[in-house]
Amino acid sequence: MKFLKSVFLAAITVIFFACNDNGNSGQNNSSGSSSNNSHHEGAIEYLGSGKPKYNLYEGETTEEFDDASIDGWEYENGKFSFDISGSTYELKQQTSDAESLMCANSDKGQHMHVILDKKPYSAQYEPSFEYKISNGQHHMLVFLGKSYHESIKNPKAHVARLIEVEDGNITHDWNIPDPSLFYSRPKGTYVGEEAKKILIDFYPVNIKIGEDAKIKLQINGEQYYLYEWKPYFVEGLPFGTNSIGIQLVDMNGMPVGTPISSELREIELKRDPAAQIN
Repeated sequence: MKFLKSVFLAAITVIFFACNDNGNSGQNNSSGSSSNNSHHEGAIEYLGSGKPKYNLYEGETTEEFDDASIDGWEYENGKFSFDISGSTYELKQQTSDAESLMCANSDKGQHMHVILDKKPYSAQYEPSFEYKISNGQHHMLVFLGKSYHESIKNPKAHVARLIEVEDGNITHDWNIPDPSLFYSRPKGTYVGEEAKKILIDFYPVNIKIGEDAKIKLQINGEQYYLYEWKPYFVEGLPFGTNSIGIQLVDMNGMPVGTPISSELREIELKRDPAAQIN
């Protein structure tokens, strides 16, 4: 069933973005400007007409950990090891502004996101850990993250490689050759208060957002262009299943079409059971 669901979501991603590439080219954003070569205000352009159903906005400026760095790494016998440095960053610590943001936050603290190909990330709280990778070639992205799951957008704080794996060991690795867009958040199930404010975060590789390309974002069918690489938040999503999709497109809105350039995920929002009892 999981395989069939994955195939279904992949097919929907292709159909959804393909259909709307044709259908949205002449629509207006919320300020009435054309979505092709438009003059947008800020980092977000709404591609529908009228008022958006959901409240999408840019994240606040937060702690950036400018000296956080992954200085070295290896994968041997099915185990990753990373050398992490930085005077202000430490795994398993709570990010200082986590409480004030009032969004989903890990009680285990700051962690790494390990993304293989187009799979959901694996959160890792230790610098060394076992991690199974099937034989063959894979796109690998690892980045340092905050306790509330936002990626640290410092180029030294990530590793992006095309890897060849055999029997739990990397036999060859290269720089990822293509422009790529890795999906990170949102993910999974949100309950109660954490369902009110949802982080949207992604990681571009080999391309500058706002100069070489932009992001087409869809939220339950509503579409937007994003012109900056930064965290975004959305409020007003209904309880139940919600779909979030991202696609890397050029500045004219045409899909970039590289192997890691679009993804559609489903998340679940639930009421707090304790609040329902009261």
